[in-house]
Formats: sequence, C-alpha cells, structure tokens
Amino acid sequence: MKISIIALLTFLNTISIAQEYSKEPVDCIFNGQIIDSTNFNKFVNSLDSSTYEFNYSTKKYRRLLDCLYVFDSSNIKLCWRKAIYTDWNVRDTSQFYYYRKCIDKNFMVSDSYYNIGSGYFGHVLSAIEGDSMSHFELSENQIMEFFELAEKNSWKSFQFGLKDAVFLIGQIQKKKNEYLDKKSPIINLNDTTIQIVAYVRDCGEFGGHFETIEIKKSHATEFIATFNADSIHCEGEKTKPSENSEFNGVKAGIPKSIIIELIISLKSFDNGSIYSNGPFRIAIIYGKKNVLSQEIHGLKWEPYLDLRISVFGF
Repeated sequence: MKISIIALLTFLNTISIAQEYSKEPVDCIFNGQIIDSTNFNKFVNSLDSSTYEFNYSTKKYRRLLDCLYVFDSSNIKLCWRKAIYTDWNVRDTSQFYYYRKCIDKNFMVSDSYYNIGSGYFGHVLSAIEGDSMSHFELSENQIMEFFELAEKNSWKSFQFGLKDAVFLIGQIQKKKNEYLDKKSPIINLNDTTIQIVAYVRDCGEFGGHFETIEIKKSHATEFIATFNADSIHCEGEKTKPSENSEFNGVKAGIPKSIIIELIISLKSFDNGSIYSNGPFRIAIIYGKKNVLSQEIHGLKWEPYLDLRISVFGF
C-alpha cells in the first residue's frame, strides 16, 4: 500500500510526539531556579523577551522548552515557542505539529500558516536545488504536492492578515513555473481586480509600512484605483500612522498606460550587484490568485512612487 510522504511524516511525528510527552511532569531548572506550579506561568510569559534567546545556547533553550512543555503542553504561548525552536530539518515537517496546534487554538494564526508555507517551500527547494550534503529525492508528484501545500498555507496566512505572505507566494509561484518550464500568466487588465501591495521602508532593520492600491475596471477602458496605507512598525518604537494614511480610501482614475508601465518595469527589473538588508518589496495580485513579486534592494523604487504621485498626487 502506497502512502504519501506527508501522511508518513505526520504518522511518524505523531508517534514521536506521543512518546516524548507521555513522561511524568518534572520540575524544570533554569540558572538554578526551579520552575514549578508556583512560578510556571510567570516564567513562560517572560519567554516573550529576548533575554533567554541571546543568553542561553539554542540547544539548552530547546531542552528548557521541552521540559516546560512536558510540564504543561496546553500552554499555547509555550506551544508557539516550541514551534519556533523545534530543530529544523528540511527532510521533515515535524515542527508543523506545533504551528497547527497554535492555529487550532486561534493563536498566532497568520504567522503559523506563513511558517508552514515557507517550511514546505524550503522542503521542496532542498529537493530540487539542494547541494550534495542536503539533497534528497522526491518524485515529481511529491514536488508538485509540496509546491501546492506551500502556496495554500501562504494564501491562508495572507487571508488572515499577514500581508508579508504575498511576497512569499510570488516566490513560490515563480519557482514552480521555473520547475515546470512555464512562463508566468499574462496580467490581463480585463480582470475584475488588480491589487498592488508594496512594503515601504521607513526605519532601520526591516521597519516600515504596507501600502495597497486596488485597481478595478469601471467601464470598458476606465480604471479606478483606491489607496490604503497601514501603520509604521519600527523596531523598539511605538506603532505610528504612516504620513500617507491620511489618504486612506482615496479613489482616483488611473490610466491603463500607467498600469502597463508599472508591470513592464517590474517584470524587467534586475537588482544586479546592488544589495541591501532593507529591500523595498512589491507584488501585483491578478487573475485567479496569480502573484508577480519582486524584492528591490533599496529603500524606494521610482516606478511605484511615480505611479502613486501621478494617480493620487503624493
């Protein structure tokens, strides 16, 4: 009887989880402090800080999480930490067990779906591009199955509000098309809606805000664009409104030529040797869940800013 790789991994993982957590609860010790029922919740809540992550080796940190999880496997914050720190191996999907528990408990749902999607994507990438140390074989059907699962979970993440997921979806679709030796679907301006999602950098280390422009066809040759900007998130600072958020909900006509110009610029863009730790990112969602995305190294990208200025005036 044939069994899919996903079903097999799930089965083996379920057995290992059951064996690992059938132990009797024990006291956990951290830096000489015994963690028991009197201080357990306080200690788990403190894991949200980076203190333990930076001052405790990863191996010991994982052992601490294992011990705490045996003590109380129902604590959802602890489950999330277990999901993040389960030793990652591209050959399996064992850490997904904890992410799915978080989803079931409605905790960190969008992030959990995102991490499952990126995990499946990493899994299939290792199979089709891995070096001699990490390469392992999957059948073509299995590869396509993992591509599908990567994209499906990433769309779930996006639907639950994590806009970052759209850029991952674009990467997944691009790599899948390359694997199948297919071109990306043509962006048809007769589609009901085209959505532009941009992540604009406002501050250091990946901080910034999302901007969304939704384009709908109103008549045979006319298009209406609606603008929205999210709040700015900067590391170590309070969330604050973007200066462009005052234009949220503003609608304006957008010429077909400007849309085409942006699409051509995005498709033809090449970073070359330019590299930045804080890239500008942009994606166009079109058709039936098709995504064209690009990571542009630099804090801004002129074609997008030109479109925004010419259509909305800012």
